[in-house]
Amino acid sequence: MIEFIINKIIGILLILFGLFMILKFPQTESWQPKGFTMLGILVGIISLGIGVYLLFS
Repeated sequence: MIEFIINKIIGILLILFGLFMILKFPQTESWQPKGFTMLGILVGIISLGIGVYLLFS
């Protein structure tokens, strides 16, 4: 039972992190090289997918 609750909490945290990385990650002109924006979005999508899987499994 406790593993179930921990999985849901981790899922929610990963969803929030993924949404932050997709929506609020700094744009290219801010301070980073060009490729970092796409990397941030990719990490966000992966985190979001894992979070949704953990939340609904």
